[in-house]
Amino acid sequence: MLYNMKVPKQFKEDFRGVMTFSFPQLDKYGTGSLVTRVTNDITQVQNLVSRFARGMIRTTLLTFGSIYCMFLLNRDFGIIVFLLSEPQR
Repeated sequence: MLYNMKVPKQFKEDFRGVMTFSFPQLDKYGTGSLVTRVTNDITQVQNLVSRFARGMIRTTLLTFGSIYCMFLLNRDFGIIVFLLSEPQR
């Protein structure tokens, strides 16, 4: 199961805590407001996780793919770019 699919499950378990609110608390916040907030939180976390994973994969593939293509075009230039792309200490 993907991580961003586990997150809503955790939120659903947290939502069970909302179900233990007393009637005065429900009147104060409103049922619709609570459901909207929980749904919005789930959506935001799912988007964050999926965008982060997609971005990391895309960046890694583009970086190493570009260096590989440079090696194919000109080996010396590829080595120079590879050495310059290492993080500075």
